[in-house]
Amino acid sequence: MTKSIDVYAHIGLPRFLSAEDLVRVMDANRIQYSLVSTAQFCPDLRELMRGVRTFPERLRAVGLPLGPSPPAMRDAVCLQMDAGFVGIRILGVTALAQPDLLSAVGERGGFAIVVGFEPWTKFAGVLADFLDRFPNSFIIGGHFAGPTDFRILDSNESMKRLFDNERFYVAFTRQGLMDPNVLKPWADFLIKRLGWSRLVWGSEWPVALWRNEQYSSTRSFIDQFNPTDIEREAFFFGNAWHLLFSKPAPKMKAYSKSLELMQYKVDANISLFPGGFILDEKEHLVLLKSYEAWGGDSRGTYSDFIRLAVMQGAGRV
Repeated sequence: MTKSIDVYAHIGLPRFLSAEDLVRVMDANRIQYSLVSTAQFCPDLRELMRGVRTFPERLRAVGLPLGPSPPAMRDAVCLQMDAGFVGIRILGVTALAQPDLLSAVGERGGFAIVVGFEPWTKFAGVLADFLDRFPNSFIIGGHFAGPTDFRILDSNESMKRLFDNERFYVAFTRQGLMDPNVLKPWADFLIKRLGWSRLVWGSEWPVALWRNEQYSSTRSFIDQFNPTDIEREAFFFGNAWHLLFSKPAPKMKAYSKSLELMQYKVDANISLFPGGFILDEKEHLVLLKSYEAWGGDSRGTYSDFIRLAVMQGAGRV
């Protein structure tokens, strides 16, 4: 199996799981390193920092811009970067509204993972400007960087500037949630336009489980594009190694209350398979821990486990 670096895994409680849980999954799937992040639904910086301090050789962490006001959000980003985070995960629309958040990262030599759930035409120019201003920084476009009709680059100069910048990379993540009729031609376009040297892989664990994907299936998505062994090695390991792990990371400081963001948490239930089974976070955490104790996705899918548990509860097995 090709060595791998996961550039998009989540840890944090109560929505996700712990750093130790992630490392167990990494070991089971022969994953050497992971970049960990969280989201506005679980801004648990304490667990991110503890994870990096516990596994300093294997984990790097990106922060999150949250706060009661734009200046407070910028201050939070600065504090996180100074504490040892290597970059920031930011919504594209947030970067458009507050480009100074990107500046705070670039001024400290960091990078951005950008996510957006629409075509990137609105904010591509802001991202391209960031790369022009900060030559030591780069951007990873999460979730395939907004799958759309690839011909949009023929008519949108900002998109062309961004996607043709050698320091813009795209992460193949969230494969199982997207319309394959849109995703496949977009992914094929990315491979041809950027080349395998600017593409990386991420599992979006444990969120991928909620779509009934397995860790291994997030990797097998690219098999349909028939990469060579050299291309596969670059995609799964070499590119991310160069970007994230080839140099020593800043030493992660101990957590302090000045970094606390949980008061800005956006509450949201967990929607499984998708939308067919909804639980609140605490209920789901019990289920998720039970699934991991059962053997996790190395043993079977999330729905396999739930089906078995239901049948056992009904006395059918």
